[in-house]
Amino acid sequence: MRQEFRKGLDDVVEKTKGDIIITSHIMPDDDAMCSALAQKRILEKQHPNKTFRVIFSEKPIDAWNALLKSPDEVTWAAKEKIKATDGKERPGDIIDHVKSGDALICLDGGTFNRFSRLQEQLENNPPFNTIILDHHRDTPSPAGLSYVEPEANATAELLSGMHDIDSLDPDVCELLWHGIISDTRNFSFEQDYTQVKAVAEKLQKRSGKSVEELSKRIKHSEQEKAYKEIFEKHTTKVQ
Repeated sequence: MRQEFRKGLDDVVEKTKGDIIITSHIMPDDDAMCSALAQKRILEKQHPNKTFRVIFSEKPIDAWNALLKSPDEVTWAAKEKIKATDGKERPGDIIDHVKSGDALICLDGGTFNRFSRLQEQLENNPPFNTIILDHHRDTPSPAGLSYVEPEANATAELLSGMHDIDSLDPDVCELLWHGIISDTRNFSFEQDYTQVKAVAEKLQKRSGKSVEELSKRIKHSEQEKAYKEIFEKHTTKVQ
């Protein structure tokens, strides 16, 4: 099934006349960011004649800068202010960057409200192709192409399983390995990790990095502090 999805994705990319935009959920975690960057770099190598962009409906998160090849490898849409039809300003969104003829690849989430604060504009007959790849149990939003595997531990695991790891660049393997390590909390949950551990070991070997080297690249404390503040703010609002 993973290979069928990959073939379908390659077909969509080849037929897309506009940009191929890759996104993940608002407030991206390690798996979301690493999967989005890995997917971009994999597709760039396979389809050098196409334009790929990673865009999030979020304000800039500095914790991820160490993963980027360049500062402009990711666009943070919410840092922009957009004037709505009612004259009020709103934060920018992924929908502001997708145009007719584009393709939108949504990773690590099955429903459009995870990727956009204006999800109805993604759901109501969008003039572009939508693709969903996810490992959660939610029923996915209608998309032109979708694949959900709840048994997988991370979206990075799904991407790894679609490719020959030895053919992937070391930086891509590092990203995918990072995503798996993060979503499994370094295999600390009580479940059978036999298959995904074997994949992670191959990725680690190909990346040439240790767990210690990996952990130093991300400023987890800054990211977690920001997420905690947002959580507390919304909890107070609900109360």
